[in-house]
Amino acid sequence: MVNYALKIDQVGVVEGCKQDKELLYAKSEMVRHLFLCYRDIREICLVNTFSELGEVDAEYLANLVRQLLVLSWLYRQAAGSATNL
Repeated sequence: MVNYALKIDQVGVVEGCKQDKELLYAKSEMVRHLFLCYRDIREICLVNTFSELGEVDAEYLANLVRQLLVLSWLYRQAAGSATNL
């Protein structure tokens, strides 16, 4: 199913690269650019929301976001492990 989906990819979401006998796929440059744009927009929205609370240190906020991402990842790992018990 994955191979079929990749064959009909007309938008250029993935790029294939042959390595030895295997064909490896990665997101295209267009997708990387879209992710970066999304990240920038998300960050602007987050900073604007926090700035309504008062003066916000951008570095502090960036550290807080990184910590929340790590905690979110740990939670997903724990939830996945719990379903395998």
